[in-house]
Formats: sequence, structure tokens, C-alpha cells
Amino acid sequence: MKKKGSSETTRETVLSKRGINMPSEPKIDGVLQVDGAPGTQSKQFLPNLDSKLCLKESFVRTSYGQEFFECTSAFDFRNYIQNGTPKHKPAVNIFFLQWFIGFFEAEGCFLYWKDRNVDRFGIEITQKDPLLMYKIRTGLGFGKVIKYKKNETDYWRYYVNDFPNLVRCIFLFNGNLVTNRKNKNFLRWAENFNKAKKTNYRVQPRRTNCRVSFETAWLSGFLEGEGGFWVSAENFLYLNKDQNQTFKLKMKFFITQRDELELLKQIQALLPSNNSSITTFRNSSSANVYDRLESSRLDNHYQISNYLKKYPFLGRRSITLARWQRLLNYRLYEYPVTPKSIQKIQRLIDSTKN
Repeated sequence: MKKKGSSETTRETVLSKRGINMPSEPKIDGVLQVDGAPGTQSKQFLPNLDSKLCLKESFVRTSYGQEFFECTSAFDFRNYIQNGTPKHKPAVNIFFLQWFIGFFEAEGCFLYWKDRNVDRFGIEITQKDPLLMYKIRTGLGFGKVIKYKKNETDYWRYYVNDFPNLVRCIFLFNGNLVTNRKNKNFLRWAENFNKAKKTNYRVQPRRTNCRVSFETAWLSGFLEGEGGFWVSAENFLYLNKDQNQTFKLKMKFFITQRDELELLKQIQALLPSNNSSITTFRNSSSANVYDRLESSRLDNHYQISNYLKKYPFLGRRSITLARWQRLLNYRLYEYPVTPKSIQKIQRLIDSTKN
């Protein structure tokens, strides 16, 4: 058993006093670990795996430095691995695929339109983050990225609109979409695709075990698109019982969705504290009704923060998240109040608004 260092022991003591349990190291269900010789890195392999189910070995690296071969039970990528992966992408990163589906469900869309009586199809994601768009193209091994300007602001769009790569998208999304809205959109889009292209790709309904979990990267992708991480810039100093100044930050984690109440309940059930709330409100500029999951609890923030260290954001929002996580430390530990530390906190709070 690994011996804990002094900093780790101190952290456990502080968290224990605040009623927060330390998270366990990541566990891969149904995976057999095979230890190598001393000084070599252990590998994990899925036991009793029919080689026909996954034709290409997909070694992916976790944040703990281990490599393993996995066909996850929450998402079924076997059809995509067999029939959809490009030849120049022989190694499939399962975590990236999970993250991508989550991010697409937050930010992407299925396109269907007519052009001179010709049915056109596509998928796209539009962002202000060019590196993320190129990272998606590289990770999947197909698609295009274009730059355009709107209202004097630069945007980058990742899109797929050619037949072979749209078929790859069908293999990837089929049965693996978590949200109700994207699942319905995909079923309608794929049905029109089959009719227009004279194809017969069997569209599968969402599998019952395709749910939100802290053991996959789907939620990381979804939160990168839809998650909110807020810190109040006001009144973060107060007097404790000894009449000494101390930091007291007001922080929130929230997700706002339309027609996805069940999804928010799934995420809420993952959080350690049952004090998180789901509220319903109506947008003042439209008739749409939205649901919002919101939590100010430190233990919930700590759980989300640790999950996102295990499955990190891939784009520019990772910088903002890292600043929010640094501010979270001011709720976990006692820091001396000085003009310099006050200035530092103010800068960090301001930088989370970007």
C-alpha cells in the first residue's frame, strides 16, 4: 500500500473535519489487472473478451498513468471500432469518444436541409476555441474545421458533411446518446438519411444502461459545454468568532437544461449531498421552460472537481475551471488574509468570468 505523504495526510485531516470523504482511486468495472515485473508498468485487460467484439485494441491513458484495454459497458463502441474508425486511426481512445459524445450533446447539432431539391446532411459544432475544434478533428480522424466571422467575432466550426464520414457518425452515436433531445434528433436525422441515401442503417434506441456516471468521460464533455462554475466577487471576507478576518467564498455549480429533467436528476443522484436543488423557470424572452440543477455545497463541489481532474476538459474552458478549482481551496483550507492574498483572490474571481 502506498505510503501517504505529509501533504496528503494534512488534506485528509482538513476534509475529515469538514465532513468530506476522500474519493477512492478510479475503479474499472470488470477489468482484470495483471502486474508486470518489478519496475515495469502494470496493464489492465478485459477478461474473457471475445476478440470479434473489439477488433482494434484501444489503449488509453488515465490520469493515474495506467494503460488499459476497455470496452465499456455504459457505451457500446464495438460497431464504430469495427466499421467506423478511419484506417489512419488504428488506436481508439475510448475516453475521448465518451467525452466527444458528451460535448456534442451539449454543443453540437444534426443538420438536414434541401439544396436545389437535393437532401443534404451534416453534423457541426461551433465554438470560439479553435484548438478544441482541431483537437476534435484529430481525435476522430475525420471532418473539417473552418473559420468564419459573425458580428466582428471569430468562430471556428467543426463539421462533417460527406457520406462516408456521416456513416461513421451513425456508428458512433447509435445507441450511445444520453440526452432525450439529442437522441430524438438523431433518430429523426438518421431516418431521413436512410430514406435520402437509400441506405438501411438500423437505428438503435438508447440503451437502458447508457446513463450519467463518474466512471466515464461523458459528463466531462457535457459539462465543458453546459456546466456553470460561479464565484461571487462580493463579500468574500468575514469575521470569525475570534474577530479575525478569514475568507468565505460563495461558489456555485449549476447546469441549466430544457426538457432534460431526468438527466439533471441522474447528475443530482451522483452528488454526495442531497442539498442540491432542481428548480424550474421560464425564459423571459421566450415561452421555453428550463430546469436548473444548482449546488453551493462544498462536498458537491469537491466531488465534481475531483471527477474533472480524472476526466479533464479538453478545451480553453479547462483554464477557467482550473481557476475555479484553485478558489475552491480557499473553502477547504485556512489561508492568512493579507493585501496580497485578497488581491490574488480578486484576480482569480475576475478570471473565472472570461
